[in-house]
Amino acid sequence: PHHDRCGTVIEPLAMEQWFVSMRDLADQALPVLQEDGIRYVPDRFRSYTVDWLENIRDWCISRQIWWGHRIPAWTHKETGEVVVSSEPPADASAFEQDPDVLDTWFSSALWPFATMGWPDRTDDLKRYHPNDLMITGRDILYLWVVRMVMTAIEFEDVIPFKTVLVHPTVQTRDGKRMSKSLGTGIDPRELISLYGADATRLSLLYQCGSSQDIRFDAEVKDNRLEVSPVTESCRNFCNKIWNASRFVLMNLSDRDLSDAFLAAKPEAVSDLPDRWIMSRYNRTIQSVTASLDSYRFDEASRALYEFVWNDYCDWYVELAKVKLNGEDSVARAQTQQILCHVIEGILRMLHPMIPFISEELWQKNPHSGDAAITAAWPSVDPSRLDEAVAAIQDLAPRCREKGVPVIYTTSPFLPGDVQPMHTHPSAAEPYRQWDARACQIDARLTPLAGDLVLHKENASAFFGTHLAAYLIQHGVDTLIITGCSTSACVRATATDARAYRFHGIIPRQCVQDRAPAAHEYNLFDIDAKFSDVVDIQVVEEYLK
Repeated sequence: PHHDRCGTVIEPLAMEQWFVSMRDLADQALPVLQEDGIRYVPDRFRSYTVDWLENIRDWCISRQIWWGHRIPAWTHKETGEVVVSSEPPADASAFEQDPDVLDTWFSSALWPFATMGWPDRTDDLKRYHPNDLMITGRDILYLWVVRMVMTAIEFEDVIPFKTVLVHPTVQTRDGKRMSKSLGTGIDPRELISLYGADATRLSLLYQCGSSQDIRFDAEVKDNRLEVSPVTESCRNFCNKIWNASRFVLMNLSDRDLSDAFLAAKPEAVSDLPDRWIMSRYNRTIQSVTASLDSYRFDEASRALYEFVWNDYCDWYVELAKVKLNGEDSVARAQTQQILCHVIEGILRMLHPMIPFISEELWQKNPHSGDAAITAAWPSVDPSRLDEAVAAIQDLAPRCREKGVPVIYTTSPFLPGDVQPMHTHPSAAEPYRQWDARACQIDARLTPLAGDLVLHKENASAFFGTHLAAYLIQHGVDTLIITGCSTSACVRATATDARAYRFHGIIPRQCVQDRAPAAHEYNLFDIDAKFSDVVDIQVVEEYLK
């Protein structure tokens, strides 16, 4: 054998070693693992551990190194008698203690209770042993984790923890082990310097799936970080939540920020956008809580990321501007409370992931309590889970799964510009009082890359040649039009359908004067009335 770094030939020297007989210890631990006495996350590692215990070998615990716990064995200098005891022999001068030390993992196996004052029955030992959760990497499951189980059962007759969470292993972007000697190591201080501590933390959680390997996307050269796109996106998200909080505070100039009522749960919510955001907020609490309870940190962080960015910031903040800038003081007050209530809950849920920014913003926003870190976790209000809203919102993903694009017609659009864009009715003064019927579906179908967004009054300028060219270019044979209220749009769409065999879905109020032509060219009409789910049924039937 050769040394792995310098290449020097290693000459083995056979020596007597101390061993621990492991069969009895393993037999005590096996029933606990076989009967799910300890939960493993992911569960496959429990079966790996059971297999290891069933085929266990005796454990060499002596090491010839300078540091560690000395082997508690003494040899008589004259007779050669060996004494193994926790205390030195009475005539210690006649004995010589073994120069070997215990294997580091043997000492570590005693850690759950030895650090609490064991063998004395201390208050710490009573309170903290056994504990609930052991977080570890898969490379030390046998070296350490299962040995802690065996020693705890042997010396304390209890299991040391209820759950073993096996966290992923962070690798380079091409799957190599991170190592300074290989030039693939990353100094987390460089990530923090470039993107911030919260963004660095969130980027790891965001990638922390159940595959047990994180291929960290950072570009590293000679142990120097160059760029990390995921961490950069997490920094942008931190900026997004900061700016959303600033928006809320800017619109509370007429309110007392120390009034905890502002962050309280609103009582009566009847307006559609308010019902929608409250439903989405409670769905997010439900999703994030379930993900954290099952240690799916990536799903929890993604759920919050999508809710904050797509629902709260991109949609509700924009929709709220109508009431915030309107003349109705009651509607303004309720919108302020909903904005505060949701952002305060968001910050509490984000606190485990981005503790610094969330605490700073939570302290600035209306809240109840002393600190976000000690605040209660948000709870789901079942009465806010609006199934009708959820059904409408789910239309777009199902349409996309079938290859049906969604064309929006309630947002400002520049005629002749084919680039997908996304703004809101509140962006222009004439459209502050948008058509609620048209928005029932439109405001729920979040645009994705490739979706067309048309302003309903200018939509006709894009229909006809421009629309046909776009659909042909992208191989589209079906489209959905929502919210356009001019017969010109219907007429142009019907013409396109006849010329290019396109199929489409348009709202009923748009085709009252063009119904024959619409049906002739397979332009199904749907009712956008919020309380009526006929529209959803029609779309579902069409998608079949």
